[in-house]
Formats: sequence, C-alpha cells, structure tokens
Amino acid sequence: MITRICAITLLAVVALNPMQAWAECAWVLWIESTMGQSSASAWKIAEALPDRATCERKKRTTLDQWKDLSGYEVSEDSLAWGLGRGAQWRKDTYKCVPDTVDPRGPKGK
Repeated sequence: MITRICAITLLAVVALNPMQAWAECAWVLWIESTMGQSSASAWKIAEALPDRATCERKKRTTLDQWKDLSGYEVSEDSLAWGLGRGAQWRKDTYKCVPDTVDPRGPKGK
C-alpha cells in the first residue's frame, strides 16, 4: 500500500512539473503586421516579459495609447489604420506567447 502511494505521488510530481515550468517561463509580445489585401504578414518581437500577466498588460497598454487618435481602429488585440488613398491599410496584431513558442510556425528544412 505504501509503495502504491509513493508511486502515485511520484507520478503526479513528474506529470505536473512541465506545467510549472510553463507557468514560470518568460513571455514574448509579438506583432504580426499585414498590409492591404495581402495574406502575407511579417512578424517581429516587440518585447520579452517575465510572465503572461505582464505581457498581457503591456499589450493592453500599447493598444490603449492609440484608442483616442483619429484614423486608428483598435480592437482587443490589434491596431489598424489607413495609409493614403484607397485600400492601402496596415493591421498590427499583438500576441503574447511563451518564449518557447514561435508564432510564425515551424521552420522549413
């Protein structure tokens, strides 16, 4: 019985350890920029932050600074504005991800 309890406890510690590491890792605020009607986008790192909550606050603060300016459309996670006449516009989408994740997807070989 004691052996079974020790085994279950050890299994729980091993199983939960990756979750703890995930919660403690650094987070990165990425910006994905899209121009006009193009489906192509460019990614860049805005800032590395110590945790998810700090990253989400930084994203919100960054977007909030544009809310009251004329010509800018701000949503929960993005900022869009026109560039000149016609359908020329730019949209920046802000995304917080752990530093172990690359939002651009897998790299080719």
